[in-house]
Amino acid sequence: LKPNIPKRVRILFIILLSLGILSLLWVFTQSQPFSVALFFTLLILAFPSFIIAQKMFFSLRQSLRKKSSVLFLKKKGVSLISDGFFRMDTLASRYKKIIFSIITQASQRRKTLFLVLILFIFSIILLPLGLIK
Repeated sequence: LKPNIPKRVRILFIILLSLGILSLLWVFTQSQPFSVALFFTLLILAFPSFIIAQKMFFSLRQSLRKKSSVLFLKKKGVSLISDGFFRMDTLASRYKKIIFSIITQASQRRKTLFLVLILFIFSIILLPLGLIK
């Protein structure tokens, strides 16, 4: 049996569930004012991650049905075991290009120095604001 729930009833359940979760969240976090904002930030960040994960699992399921993809995954698994998740030689070459462009171009040196100064000033400002003890 597959029950056929109308769309308006599903929307009502989602709204009621959301209101219930929000009311429980409000009851348990009255003493911590930023926890609600953190919760909403978590929801905003988790929603796209959930959608992307669903699409990835669907495409993985579709590709695993093909025999050639199973062979590809075996080869990929062997390369992950031997090389690791990140290939250091490609990261090193990109890092070398970035450092070389900073060293050779005066405009890149100024931009880098400006960013370092901004980050330094920002980190110093954190102390008087009381964000770092």
